[in-house]
Amino acid sequence: MKPPENQDKKPLVFEECLEKLRHFCAYQERSKKQVMLKLVRLGAEDGWVERLLQILEQEDFINESRFQQAFIRGKARTKGWGPEKIRQRLFQELGRAPDEGLEINREDGKTAEQKMHKALQKKYDGLRQKQDPQWRARLIRFCMSRGFDWETAARLIEALEKGS
Repeated sequence: MKPPENQDKKPLVFEECLEKLRHFCAYQERSKKQVMLKLVRLGAEDGWVERLLQILEQEDFINESRFQQAFIRGKARTKGWGPEKIRQRLFQELGRAPDEGLEINREDGKTAEQKMHKALQKKYDGLRQKQDPQWRARLIRFCMSRGFDWETAARLIEALEKGS
């Protein structure tokens, strides 16, 4: 396990801690939970936590709705995750249910489906070479593990069969 960052250094002053957090939040969107974990790693005093979070929120370094939108967009585009997996991971990141009405936009959803289609093609080719009799069930489970619902999985597999 990694020791705290400031183990052999002098204790942080409030302003130094605030500046480090500003830099941390400016690098990419962060949730309150991520910032609180960073505070623990920095070794900040317990009395500072609420005050630091308030300052960061007032200065708009922390914005939960902006974080949620960036998280959804990033996971759909780069990882190709479906809506269910994104919702589950967002719940873990926030420590609560995500805001209502936040969904993958159409463009990001298409990107995620295209990534899923490519991954399915590879998986399908491998299962065909092995002549696996349960290939369809395996592909559906594969899609669902990536966060897509059953209907979307069936549609993608049907398109895959027509293309082969």
